[in-house]
Amino acid sequence: MSIVLGMASVRAQEIPDSVKVTMALDSLGVTAAADSLRAVADPNAANLPGKDQPADTAAAKDGAGKQDEAAVKKEDSTAKEGSKELQEQTAAGEEEAKEKEKASKRSHAGLFYVALQGGPVFNYYENSFVYSENGQTGKMFTAQGAVSIGLDFSDALGIRLQAAYGNDAGACNTRETSARGFYPYNFQHANLFFDAMLNVAGINDKETSLRPKLYLGAGLAYTFGFTDSGHPWQKLISPNVTFGFRTGLLTEYCWDSGFGIFADICAEAYTDQYNGLQPSEADQSNGAGYAGFPFDLRGLASLGVVFHF
Repeated sequence: MSIVLGMASVRAQEIPDSVKVTMALDSLGVTAAADSLRAVADPNAANLPGKDQPADTAAAKDGAGKQDEAAVKKEDSTAKEGSKELQEQTAAGEEEAKEKEKASKRSHAGLFYVALQGGPVFNYYENSFVYSENGQTGKMFTAQGAVSIGLDFSDALGIRLQAAYGNDAGACNTRETSARGFYPYNFQHANLFFDAMLNVAGINDKETSLRPKLYLGAGLAYTFGFTDSGHPWQKLISPNVTFGFRTGLLTEYCWDSGFGIFADICAEAYTDQYNGLQPSEADQSNGAGYAGFPFDLRGLASLGVVFHF
């Protein structure tokens, strides 16, 4: 018992006077005075847990809390917007990559190709008018087939080498000679053309599945197998090798696999001996011949298939 009382006495001696006064005021209910003395004795005492804080301090803390909450919400909103923008950019990048891949597949730059085609030919030579005069215009149409191999240097420029075979129709002169009547005949041809091609769709390096191509070419034709016209004196020259040139439009639709289909419209002109008729100066001077047109003309329309590799 004496030991306990001694310890209490020692602890009482250790307590500062200011704290003793504060404790006394607390016991009497004088809270404001106690708080003031406590603040003087210990500046940190006012912030001790369990003690009431001034109203302005609490309001400041509440405002700071609200600001922190708003900042967190703003950061969260910014993060969401950034994530959405990143997703949109990623999707746009993937779409652009897909378009580039498709364009790469559609591009034929540096590729070879082979093609097969065929269609009707309209023959128009110096004496073709006699077919219509005799009600046989339809016989001026014959057929031709062709095989081609080509190379596209770029999406716009390319070359083509084409070999063709077909039938032709002609007629001997009847109007300007004494031999009246209708003297038709047929013959065969094989030709070889070299064409320079311009892909209109690829000029701006925007290759598409539909490709309109303009072309201009030159070549040689071999005509042979002339049938007998029955003309009393006009003879057909056979065989013949003639020079020709042409221009045309080829419209191609091609899939990413390299296969495609196309339509080809072309106009050709050959030197006069193509159809086996070439009047001599004697024929023209004595009135027995005729003044032949300097070129033999043909119009062609064909459909075909192509494969790029």
